[in-house]
Amino acid sequence: MSLLGREAGTRSFVIRNGRITRSQKKALEELSDSYLLEEDLTSLNKSTFFQENKDLVLDIGFGSGESLIHLATNFREKNFLGIEVYLSGIGGVLRNAKEENLTNIKIINGDAEDFLTNKLKGIAFSSILCLFPDPWPKKRHHKRRLIKEDFVHTLKTVTKLNGQVMFKSDWQDYFDSAEEIFLKSDSWEEVNEHEYNEEFKKLPQTRFERKAIREGRRINYSVFKRIG
Repeated sequence: MSLLGREAGTRSFVIRNGRITRSQKKALEELSDSYLLEEDLTSLNKSTFFQENKDLVLDIGFGSGESLIHLATNFREKNFLGIEVYLSGIGGVLRNAKEENLTNIKIINGDAEDFLTNKLKGIAFSSILCLFPDPWPKKRHHKRRLIKEDFVHTLKTVTKLNGQVMFKSDWQDYFDSAEEIFLKSDSWEEVNEHEYNEEFKKLPQTRFERKAIREGRRINYSVFKRIG
């Protein structure tokens, strides 16, 4: 399976793949068959990755993949699924997964909202990471934000009971809006840091996060547990 030349549909993101480095292109060409999954239900149901007796962790829009690779390396007893639309990020993750000899990671190139809502059936995650999604700061674009009422309902359907979702944002308005949406639902409650799933306690500080801090933006985060 090769992703070069493919573009996913636009929903809560804008395609801006930019320049793909030589090493990223090489990884996409040589490692896609080892690490990538097709989005269709038949392929997913046949994948032994989802049939193993391991906790499943989902990373939505993993960007450069720093958190995903770090967690998959440090929690080899768990399986990790990453969803990303940008090929440069996917290429980097494939390369790093190979270098770390990771067998507990799979990648889907696509729109997480569409995939989780329409294509994933019968699979639930113990942990879901939603780190720094596009804040769409202009009010007229708020409807394009990933965290909205219907998507939080979708997250309920793909999260195990007592499973957890972490949301991080450097955009205060977006964080406040997302927190309000989670907490007005009877299906979620916010948990204290000592109750976080182990992988949430060991997240690295990514380059994006360090840049936001240098530029004076506050990093907001919360973890929500599915209770119903």
